[in-house]
Amino acid sequence: MPILGNVEELEFDDFPEPLTPRQAQNLRLKSPTISLWWVIAVQLGLGAAYVLLVGLIGQRELWVVSAACGVGVVWVPALVFVAVISSGSVQRGVHSAVLVFFVGELVKLILSVALIFLSIWWLENFMWQLFLGGMLLSLKVYWVALVIRPKSRLGLNK
Repeated sequence: MPILGNVEELEFDDFPEPLTPRQAQNLRLKSPTISLWWVIAVQLGLGAAYVLLVGLIGQRELWVVSAACGVGVVWVPALVFVAVISSGSVQRGVHSAVLVFFVGELVKLILSVALIFLSIWWLENFMWQLFLGGMLLSLKVYWVALVIRPKSRLGLNK
């Protein structure tokens, strides 16, 4: 027996009505897609605010550098990933887009790990708490960027 039951049990009334072209256009205008560059900009802005706050509170160079490395370990690979994804090679087709996505993710992962090890090697007395705080903040910015996304072109996204 199939997981979803018998095909004969399904009725066409159970499925929602398809959207008309006008309804689909209105839906797209009400909730526009978010630019990847917007997410990168928000990530950099909140990361810079975090580093500034650490600098104002701690007033120690090691604290600021540790916080900045934590933000940079996430932000730099994300920037490279967005640059790869935004390249024109994605328009060639679905298979090419999938390949570019996975290669970009692989590069992002390798670059993140390399930057973590480079940060540990570069800093003698490492402030793990501030480093991890910067990483965590930068990773969670994606959710913040969804909340504070730019308004739609027609002002319908209120």
